Amino acid sequence: MRNEHIHIRTSIRPCQPVHLGCNIQDAKKVNLNATIKEGQIGQEVKRDIAELKEDVAEINQEIEVINNELETKVEDVIGNPLIETTKEGNTVFLTSKTFIFEQAVASDTWVIKHDLNKRPHVTIVDSAGSVFDPAVSYDDDNTCTVEMLGATTGYAYLN
Repeated sequence: MRNEHIHIRTSIRPCQPVHLGCNIQDAKKVNLNATIKEGQIGQEVKRDIAELKEDVAEINQEIEVINNELETKVEDVIGNPLIETTKEGNTVFLTSKTFIFEQAVASDTWVIKHDLNKRPHVTIVDSAGSVFDPAVSYDDDNTCTVEMLGATTGYAYLN
């Protein structure tokens, strides 16, 4: 057997840092800049949040004023004797009150005292059941005069 030697050549070199195009000082500056940038962004976000909170507070104040005005108006409507109110749950239904006048004696002029404090719409239903809108003149907000083409009996519905 032949005595052969195998020679392995190695070269051991110390590890060298991989060059990324910057040195440690540059890396520290980049890190510092990133931290400052993060801080600036944080301050901007905090400023934006503060502004949004102010906007929300202003909007809430406006909503409160509107709600108070609406509550007052609803109380005025509910307290109005000319308006019928019914409530189902949280819903209030408003219906304009209707005044019904009966003309029992045939006449071509009906004077109607209704006390509705307004100039209501007038619909006539004669004794035969015919419905029509007559000529109406308003003497004041509580009295009106209805002119018929001939003497008629029936009902006047005012609302």
